[in-house]
Amino acid sequence: MAGFPRGLREIARTGFTVLIAFVASQGALFAQDLKSTGLTFLEEGTYRSIPLASTPLLGNLPGSIDLSSKFPVPGNQGQQSSCVGWAVSHLKSYQEGVERKWSLSPAQHRFSPSYIYNQIRPASGCMGGSNYVDALTIVRSGSATLEEFPYDESSCSAVPSAAVKQHASQYAIADWRRVNVQDAVEVKTQVASGFPVLIGMMVDDGFMRLSGSQIYSGPSGASRGGHAMVVVGYSDSLQAYKVINSWGTNWGDNGFGWISYNAFRQTVREAYTAQDIVINKPDDTVVVPPPPPPGGATVTLGTPNVIHNVSVATPIGMQMGMQIRVPGQVTGAARKSMQVVVKFNYLNGPALLANPSEPSFRDSGGLVATGTQPIPVATDFEQTDALQIHIPYYALNFAPSGGAMTYNLSLTAIALIDNQQKTQTPPVPFIFRW
Repeated sequence: MAGFPRGLREIARTGFTVLIAFVASQGALFAQDLKSTGLTFLEEGTYRSIPLASTPLLGNLPGSIDLSSKFPVPGNQGQQSSCVGWAVSHLKSYQEGVERKWSLSPAQHRFSPSYIYNQIRPASGCMGGSNYVDALTIVRSGSATLEEFPYDESSCSAVPSAAVKQHASQYAIADWRRVNVQDAVEVKTQVASGFPVLIGMMVDDGFMRLSGSQIYSGPSGASRGGHAMVVVGYSDSLQAYKVINSWGTNWGDNGFGWISYNAFRQTVREAYTAQDIVINKPDDTVVVPPPPPPGGATVTLGTPNVIHNVSVATPIGMQMGMQIRVPGQVTGAARKSMQVVVKFNYLNGPALLANPSEPSFRDSGGLVATGTQPIPVATDFEQTDALQIHIPYYALNFAPSGGAMTYNLSLTAIALIDNQQKTQTPPVPFIFRW
């Protein structure tokens, strides 16, 4: 700085030092904002080949659902790319907590991300990503608790012993299904039915800096790759989904965050729901048999039998309608729940739309439907012939004409086991005069 008076040279040096300190502090803050991710998306064809989950809930969806109180305190994956392991283990902690009615505070009641990630990570090490199908395949055989297989951010080389795997077998899922992320009704129906949704989302700087009750409204800043989380709720008033993350309790609202419906459709590429294996009267001392292969429960349905002009109990009193009996049998579904849903179409045409003010005989997508509530299956062989399903004629949503109008319609019976569709009948035609 030759040529400057000495006083000005000191001021310049001081200003330069302050500038360096400011840049360094901003770099440190940015580094703190960066979080690890780790989701590898499936190829599109592979993802689309996974069957879609059914939407069994009848009636109107609640305006909001929050399952977060049934989840553990959100964990922190640290610098390891283990978000898939964290998402699936968070879900498993929820499933077993609900099933066994236990507190999620003890380590023996929460499930290990390392048990999953260490078995599916790439050979390149702990910074390599993983996908949901590999993780869910592991958990189909079982999941270990944090007490048995602790999480270690600094290492991912440990693998579970045969003894750990044997004990983990009592905490398994039966199968999983894909959820249509572009259809809010499908996503919300799963959550409202008690099935949190695993998601794979493209995240960015804005999402990593989410704090408090802020709602992520769309892409902001540089993209940081795919990340795995779990949808644990939604709010129509906020127009947003609630998720549990794996970036510790300093992120978002104590580890939970909100994603707007619009941003969800823009950034979420994959979504899944997983079916838990429910054990009757669980006891840690019981040796649980290995889980059945996917699709172990089977349902066969015969042609539905329709009886017209029967009295049907409705919210407005007894009304004329139809009774539908669906013959069939269920095998391999003991201790699960079964539901039969009947939907209605024009013959060789579109589905019937329910009246917007009709609260009972409709599905969550606004289509005419009726069916049973979920029914516990007591044994490995059950007949469905005894099921009687009713619907009043007015619920078909045609204007009364005193019998002058005739409609050619059809109905289809759908069987679900633990919220997953197993089979459906071909359309059964019938004539309706109203």
